[in-house]
Amino acid sequence: MNRDISDITPADQYDSVCAFSSFEYITDLGNLIRNLSMSIRPGGIIYFTTAHRSFFRFFTQIGNALRQGLWLHARTKNEVRKILSRSGFDGISVSTHAMKWPLLGGILLEAKAVKTGTGR
Repeated sequence: MNRDISDITPADQYDSVCAFSSFEYITDLGNLIRNLSMSIRPGGIIYFTTAHRSFFRFFTQIGNALRQGLWLHARTKNEVRKILSRSGFDGISVSTHAMKWPLLGGILLEAKAVKTGTGR
């Protein structure tokens, strides 16, 4: 089922939540992930791709701001790991892709995690 993220409530329960290249438009990703966590069943999965903070991403952020008037919120792998961990997720996997350079990573961040616990 596809839903607008603003329509999801804690009463809704999902086995998985997936988002592709949309979380970079969210200013407070931590708050969003915490709210989503309440709607993911224990053992459920969250999977998303978003902008990875890097030297090369900075230039795409400028281009996007000039074209759309929106600043993309790029994040580091560590930031995303911490957000997921603090929101009740385990088995966290975060990697980068696209235009990947040694030690710098790519411009696209991919994250997958499993909801822990038995309750909400």
